[in-house]
Amino acid sequence: MNASSPVASGSAEVLVVDDDCDMVALMSRIVERVGHRCVTAGSGEAALEQLSSARFDLLVTDINMEGLSGLDLLEAARRVDPDLAVMVVSGVDDPGTAETALAGGAFGYVVKPFDVTELQIAISNALRRRELEVELHRHLHDLEGQVDRRTAQLSVATHQAQVQEQRFRSLAQASPLGIVYADRDGVLDYCNSSAEVLLGRGRDQLVGRSWLDDLDSTNRSQLEAAIREAASGVPDAACEYELRRPDGSTVWVQSRVAPVLNDEHLGTGVVVLFEDIGSRKRLEHQLRYQASHDHLTRLPNRREFRLQLSNRLLSLGEDEVLGVLLVDLDQFKLVNDTYGHEAGDQLIVTVAERLVECVPPGALVARLGGDEYVVALCEQDRDLVVAVAQSVRETLRQPVRVMGVELSLSASVGIGTTADSQTPVGGLLRSADIAMHHAKNRRDVVEVFDNSMAKDVARRLALTTELRRAVDDELLSVHYQPIVDTVTQRLVGLEALARWTHHEWGQVAPNEFIPIAESIGLVHEIDRQMLTAAVAQLARWRAEGRIHPDVFMSVNLSASQLANSALPDLVNNVLQQAGVAGSSLCIEVTESTLISDIDRAVPIMRRLRELGIRIAVDDFGTGHSALSYLGQLPLDVLKIDGSFIAAIGSGGVDVAEAIVDLAHRFDLDVIAEGVEEPHQLSRLRALGCDMVQGFLTGRPAAADSAAPTAQPEMETAVDSHDGHAPLTRPTMNEVPA
Repeated sequence: MNASSPVASGSAEVLVVDDDCDMVALMSRIVERVGHRCVTAGSGEAALEQLSSARFDLLVTDINMEGLSGLDLLEAARRVDPDLAVMVVSGVDDPGTAETALAGGAFGYVVKPFDVTELQIAISNALRRRELEVELHRHLHDLEGQVDRRTAQLSVATHQAQVQEQRFRSLAQASPLGIVYADRDGVLDYCNSSAEVLLGRGRDQLVGRSWLDDLDSTNRSQLEAAIREAASGVPDAACEYELRRPDGSTVWVQSRVAPVLNDEHLGTGVVVLFEDIGSRKRLEHQLRYQASHDHLTRLPNRREFRLQLSNRLLSLGEDEVLGVLLVDLDQFKLVNDTYGHEAGDQLIVTVAERLVECVPPGALVARLGGDEYVVALCEQDRDLVVAVAQSVRETLRQPVRVMGVELSLSASVGIGTTADSQTPVGGLLRSADIAMHHAKNRRDVVEVFDNSMAKDVARRLALTTELRRAVDDELLSVHYQPIVDTVTQRLVGLEALARWTHHEWGQVAPNEFIPIAESIGLVHEIDRQMLTAAVAQLARWRAEGRIHPDVFMSVNLSASQLANSALPDLVNNVLQQAGVAGSSLCIEVTESTLISDIDRAVPIMRRLRELGIRIAVDDFGTGHSALSYLGQLPLDVLKIDGSFIAAIGSGGVDVAEAIVDLAHRFDLDVIAEGVEEPHQLSRLRALGCDMVQGFLTGRPAAADSAAPTAQPEMETAVDSHDGHAPLTRPTMNEVPA
């Protein structure tokens, strides 16, 4: 580059490469706005052709392009022109990609969308850096040439050398790079002002002294080795190290060392260039941190946890037990679906803070992803590990306020332990994971891994695979259990219950496959299939004259359905396709479902009731008390849980009586579940309970045997409440009193 080069005069040749024509146009305008000439290319291949046929000062390229990628173009361009400055402008905000680009020789890495000023500054810095490096190398080369010709042209060469030296000194003095020259004995002969700043010493403390003697660095040996290499003829030795300055401050420095040769090409000393790379090191540290920590909670991530867990295993003492606690929040998805991802993120951070506070000092806490956390700790025995897990569970049960709403929280904890330092990390984590999934089946409990759990996991995995196939092929069936008038003992309704008969395993219990369906996102499809089948069956029975038109169908819905704003439209479509009125359908939801998200549930319940649909609260009294909400919720029916019915005669009657009285005070009908004994039916009748269901009045059965085969005699019951049509209760064969 000569003194009249474009860069020196303020104008540079810039090649912009991007397969996005709009982005190319934008960057071209920015380049030209700061006074440079711009040539564009729409692909990496086209850019290489331009580089082969013309000389450019700066290449600005995108990373992800069809054909030759930006990283490949960076490597190829540097081979074509080693002096070419390259800057990456990319839509990929990925630490690994940025680190790769910088390591490959890129002068800068700008992430789209970018600020125009940011790009302009980055372009100016890249061109300035290229100008200084090229000028410095050229002047060094010129200086060596002057020395070669000094004998033959001593008088002229001396003057030229003085001029050249002065030029070099001026350039070196203005350079942001620190520059020093030392003779073969290590005595410093020259340093520029940037070197004084970087080394933290004045010229009088450096020149004329063996400067390496005073250099304080953790990696001083690397610089000494680079100087030895340069003195032996290596043209460009380099190293990086952290330098401690006399005032106590530290700076990361990159040094490049070049030999100074005499006329006989013998080394007479070295030139050392110092560059402050603190910003780059901070970026590298930030990238490493981001690669090893969760961005939301700042806890170690899965990869970092496995690494630290491996180290703890290797250092495990003979009398120590290493425990891994896998913590999973119960019903976190419901919080996310109900209040949004912002609330979910806030909850994730709060739980992380609680975990860090409640575990013993020295315990390792990490987030594996989603709502899963993991804790690793060393204790004297397994019981102490379990005690910590119980403390964690109790801590997380404390209510938490998220987005102005107070939520009741719980967590399931699985524990894996080992006293063997040779235990594989994966095996220990797998044990905790298996135990955690067992805990999830019961929720809000702590489970310690044992070998029998592995068999259960294998069955669950097989059930998961088969359940997906069964739902896809609509192989689940519906059984129907009669709901009977307590006084007349006549059929008034039927509850639809999901059943799964596997071709090899036989009957799979609902309490086994429904939780699996909820965990893998199949429960909404099962709800849809059960609702469609039950309503269609009700219509068929009526058309065949096997059941009275006023017998209703009761269908259970999963907890997450009440957060689904599309539910009323789905139910209405099912009713219209079957030709069944909304008053013939009763939808059952559990008490805990209503309480967990009452603000969102109420509008959906009201839309359902506008269609004439009845709403029943299932398992009333077994969850969090909803007594304060009964007057506000749009309800029609309370269903007494079977545990209270089973207790009739042994103290449980008081609970059943209280629920019946409470429901009637709120003008709600009452259905008692799990009625199996005649004395239970007799007592419920005396208490004024409206309807019952259970083995005494009829077991769940398939459609071909669930309904009467002849038109029953009709008897009209008392009008129902809230303006709904009266329940007309058909007779059926009487059950024992």
